[in-house]
Amino acid sequence: MNNKIPKAIQLFLTFIKIGAFTFGGGYAMLPLIQKEIVEKKHWITDNDILEIVAISESTPGPIAINAATFVGFRICGFWGALFATLGVVIPSYLIILIISFVLKEFQSIKIIQYAFNGIRAGVLALIIKALWSMYIQCPKNIISYIIILLIKIKKRFRMFEKILIANRGEIAIRVMRACRELDIQSVAIYSDADTTSLYTNYADESYPLGNPSPAKSYLNIEKIIDIALESGADAIHPGYGFLAENPKFGEACEKNGIKLIGPTGDVIHQMGDKITSKALMKKAGVPVIEGTPEGVSDIEEAKEIARQIGYPVIVKASAGGGGIGMRAVYEEDELVRAIESTQSVASTNFGDSTVFIEKYLEKPRHIEFQLLADEHGNVIHVADRECSIQRRHQKLLEEAPSPIMTEELRAEMGASAVKAAEYIGYTSAGTVEFLYDNGQYYFLEMNTRIQVEHPITELVTNTDLIKEQIKIANGDELSYEQKDIQVSGHAIECRINAEDPLNDFAPNPGKITGYRSPGGPGVRLDSGVYMNYTIPTFYDSMISKLVTWGRTRDDSIARMKRALSEYIILGVKTTIPFHKAILRNPNFISGDLNTHFIDQYKNGIESEMVNVIAEDLENVNKMKSTFMPSKKIAAISAAVGSYLNTAKNQQMNKK
Repeated sequence: MNNKIPKAIQLFLTFIKIGAFTFGGGYAMLPLIQKEIVEKKHWITDNDILEIVAISESTPGPIAINAATFVGFRICGFWGALFATLGVVIPSYLIILIISFVLKEFQSIKIIQYAFNGIRAGVLALIIKALWSMYIQCPKNIISYIIILLIKIKKRFRMFEKILIANRGEIAIRVMRACRELDIQSVAIYSDADTTSLYTNYADESYPLGNPSPAKSYLNIEKIIDIALESGADAIHPGYGFLAENPKFGEACEKNGIKLIGPTGDVIHQMGDKITSKALMKKAGVPVIEGTPEGVSDIEEAKEIARQIGYPVIVKASAGGGGIGMRAVYEEDELVRAIESTQSVASTNFGDSTVFIEKYLEKPRHIEFQLLADEHGNVIHVADRECSIQRRHQKLLEEAPSPIMTEELRAEMGASAVKAAEYIGYTSAGTVEFLYDNGQYYFLEMNTRIQVEHPITELVTNTDLIKEQIKIANGDELSYEQKDIQVSGHAIECRINAEDPLNDFAPNPGKITGYRSPGGPGVRLDSGVYMNYTIPTFYDSMISKLVTWGRTRDDSIARMKRALSEYIILGVKTTIPFHKAILRNPNFISGDLNTHFIDQYKNGIESEMVNVIAEDLENVNKMKSTFMPSKKIAAISAAVGSYLNTAKNQQMNKK
């Protein structure tokens, strides 16, 4: 052992020098190992270098550390392996420790940025030198080239091995189902409020987030990235909501070598800002609504702009989403209050008080086009959806295709959507939303993610958008061409939320005490709940998405009526009565829709909901013997009866 210590110390000093002056990882280190160990010390041969790379790559851990350990052991056994490993690790540890304290303060300085750019170029040169040296030394025969070719083919067709789903509820399960069909492992994350959620048990692996507050759980980028690294996830699927359209999340994924299943952060940023996105679409040749090209803050300027556009106008938050803060203005006297209100809401919700003004369409239809775009320049639209049934700009019922859609209009609007995606270099699944009024359509916004209503598009086009989204992120070309997208039949989606529709859709979270899901031909249910599950108070109140398909729109409506009649949820108030009332409305049945539909027919819808609730109670009583103990049914009946009486009194007072 005494004879080995001096050589081990030499190894330590040699590798501490290599570790201190090498940037770029193990491959960049190979030329220095060759120079110091092979040419100067003659401790190993050039052929040994090839063995080092082969063994280091085939064993877990960083190639630099594996290589140092291998060289040290080859030269003088255990002590050589220990000292060589310490030598290569210590400089890196100390350098990173120092950088972590100072980089944040100095990284914005130009000379620092130039220095890092120079290091990157040097690292690339070192890696190329190492690869060339190994190529020269490798035996060259037909077998070698065949092996290389097979490796490249494997990498080309290799799919992600593990995907973390940075979301919860039904969308988490939806992504996990796609992963299973693609033979990809899924990783769930869950807050303390979601410990007993269905998706946490459905996933292959689950990791806790702790505090149920969204900011400390599903919006905590650092914690989610740490879990992704710990679990060994290749990619992250953000679903919709939470971090799905946060450019900083994409940047964090990129820094840590994790693929975000979605567009680039730059695209998310550009299309997330309403002013910027509108300007880009105008340049792209996509029709836009007349309005301010930039944000406004000066009241007098705003008045002049509104006069030029012509009333009514709408005031919107530039950084907003989901209709938050939007105010329609019909007279100049209302404009000041609308701007001040929107600025306040925007500042509170988005940290940006910038507002803009545009022409207000009084009865537009909300029509959107699903997009798929890969990294090879292929962009297609996957037909249209109509989302006009909404309250406060939040969608409640969607259908595909739009009742007014023709082949000619679909071709024209679809081409505009594709043009939009091509202009900004979009990749992944996404949606371009339009407002349609009096034969004209206008760009509204682009959603740079998968949308809640994607199932209806899947049913009428026979596609799997989530699987396609994953394949795109993997670098694959689109599975479809535009000619492959054919619309067949009609689909409707009802968003079933834990809300009280007779109390202005107030959230109504709580424990589900009775649950029976619908089924049968043409019925799809995307859900994340079950009997005795408690809906948390911290998140969106969605229970499920009920989707039906029929050969015609009338078939789909009839099937949805049947499915809703089978769907029983007790313990919380839901939007099921609302959807039943909508499906009975003659204007909906005729396809006469607009984004103000609910407000326009509010009294009739509410009256019908009271009737529906009474019918539902009768239905539950009929099924009580197969559903739950009679005592519980009696208690529920009493509660529903009281609710009905209150609702009826409210209706009488309105009249």
